[in-house]
Amino acid sequence: PIHMNYQVILDSLKKKKHVIVEKPIASNLSDAKKMLSFEKRFKQVMMVAENYRYHPLYRRTKGIIDEGRIGELYGLFWNCFRYIDRTSKYAQMEWRINHQYEGGFVTDAGIHNIAAIRMIGGEISSGIAAIECINPTIGRMDSMSFLFATSQHVKGVFNIYYSVNGYSEEKLLLLGTEGSIVVENNTIIIKKKDEPDSIERIESDGGYTAEFEDFYKAIREGKATESPFSEAYMDLQVMLGAIESAQK
Repeated sequence: PIHMNYQVILDSLKKKKHVIVEKPIASNLSDAKKMLSFEKRFKQVMMVAENYRYHPLYRRTKGIIDEGRIGELYGLFWNCFRYIDRTSKYAQMEWRINHQYEGGFVTDAGIHNIAAIRMIGGEISSGIAAIECINPTIGRMDSMSFLFATSQHVKGVFNIYYSVNGYSEEKLLLLGTEGSIVVENNTIIIKKKDEPDSIERIESDGGYTAEFEDFYKAIREGKATESPFSEAYMDLQVMLGAIESAQK
């Protein structure tokens, strides 16, 4: 359970264990901030298991943008629409339903997308959200629309809705000055006016293999991980900041 991360990690580090912990890093920013000091206090490897940082689909998407194939990125729109009820395997864990952290399923799953948005579009510098609870049997919050801007002058909207009846979608749309990218179903489609679509299908295990290889190399070779506590802290800061903006 997320609310136990701080104490379990601290106890493990005191016993000189290397640590890989599921996202989000903590249930609140106070605990997460205290965990940042662990990297100075302890010598062991500390890493957050955020597989979207390693996901071949999003890494390749970033690579295409970095290659300049759609010009300058200026828009990012991500729709995550699905249906979760108490029969879902994800809703069988009591700590997810009676969650001791803000956002419930939206935070637990949406923080993946926040990590990828930061990787692709830059640091989120401002934003405002609207939140809703459509189905209270799966928690106090199950829907959010987040309007944001990044440090790289990208504007975007992240929609994450978990009580969508009869429709599902997981689609990322990226707008550039010289083309657009659609990311869906492990496929990247580059679209340009008056040109045929360029389609890349990405073989992917979700980034899990690369994630654990990174953890292994950090232990065996002493290299820094690509998903340190500091990155996870910023993911959580964005997510909780979005929720807080909706509550004002």
